[in-house]
Amino acid sequence: MKKLAVIFPGVGYTCTKPLLYYTASMAAERGYEIIRLDYGQDIHTFHGRTPTELEPIIKLAIKRTLPQLENVPFSEYDDIIFISKSIGTTIACQLETALQLKGKVHQFLMTPIPSTLRYLSDINGLFFAGTADPRSALPQETSPIKPAGFSRAATTPWSKKATL
Repeated sequence: MKKLAVIFPGVGYTCTKPLLYYTASMAAERGYEIIRLDYGQDIHTFHGRTPTELEPIIKLAIKRTLPQLENVPFSEYDDIIFISKSIGTTIACQLETALQLKGKVHQFLMTPIPSTLRYLSDINGLFFAGTADPRSALPQETSPIKPAGFSRAATTPWSKKATL
């Protein structure tokens, strides 16, 4: 079985940072080929965080990411996972459509930003975020959000059971 994991970093949170580094390492240990994306140093050091400031940065990151993926033979893979963080969550969701991979990709979204919320009903995957994160897509509350159907344990493609 041929497997691929594509890693989408955040702004200021490259693929070498702990969440993405260890998640990619875990996927590699389970037989996934890894593609680590890079949007460019100017995006990784960008300081704006409002939706208005991020919109052109997301467009630029997608423009820079497409050439990194254009020669990937996605149809040859039996299992594809997009692992993303922050701004990368929006980029991963948009590229799933742009690359005509709808329904073929599992998304693993870490701390999605508000612009990612519109894609959540159309993707196959899971996300996690904290209510104390000032840039989180979740409402800022003191008590944890417990959506209907939320489970304290989840299954991922690379482990039988992961405790949340």
